[in-house]
Amino acid sequence: MYQNKIKNSVQKELNELNEKIKKLSTFLDSEEIKEIDELQQELLNMQYDAMVDYQSCLNARLKNLKGE
Repeated sequence: MYQNKIKNSVQKELNELNEKIKKLSTFLDSEEIKEIDELQQELLNMQYDAMVDYQSCLNARLKNLKGE
């Protein structure tokens, strides 16, 4: 039972993160990115990379919790 609660929590967190990654990716690929200074662009790219790493971790946790 407790494992199901954890699994649901991880799945919810992953879903929210996927949405944030999608939005940030869209922004990074847009012309709007050129409107902010280079340091902010670099930091947003670093943030994107960290989010993708975190996404991989959550996917691995979820796979483990599902017994795969």
